[in-house]
Amino acid sequence: PHTVLGDTSFYSRKEIKDLVAYLRVISNVDDTVSLNRIVNTPTRGIGNSTIEKLNAWAEGLRTPEGVAPSLGRALFNGAWKSSEENDDGELLPSAEDMGLTARARGAVLKFVQIMTTIKEHAKTSSPGELLEEIIKS
Repeated sequence: PHTVLGDTSFYSRKEIKDLVAYLRVISNVDDTVSLNRIVNTPTRGIGNSTIEKLNAWAEGLRTPEGVAPSLGRALFNGAWKSSEENDDGELLPSAEDMGLTARARGAVLKFVQIMTTIKEHAKTSSPGELLEEIIKS
């Protein structure tokens, strides 16, 4: 019961696709297509090599069910922590454990911190406020 006036090219714009990808990852950490789109948008120093290493690291992890978690679950939900570990507040394991350089781990950590902040903001903000927060970060 609605009519689209004009065309839908607005949704084809890179900026809009990026914002939608952020929203998708916030609501579903298992959306690896959207995560791969935003992990280095804007440029954060996370290149293809780092992304490949992150994917290999996540593939090496195992959930209690014995399956590898998605990259998003590994990064944002602490799937890398074993059940007997105490939560020491670390967002990520060491660079060595992840197979990354310290610089690459720092870039990934900054991204995880941004996404954690946005996810917290999503719990209490309106959609417009959430989009503003994403754009600012």
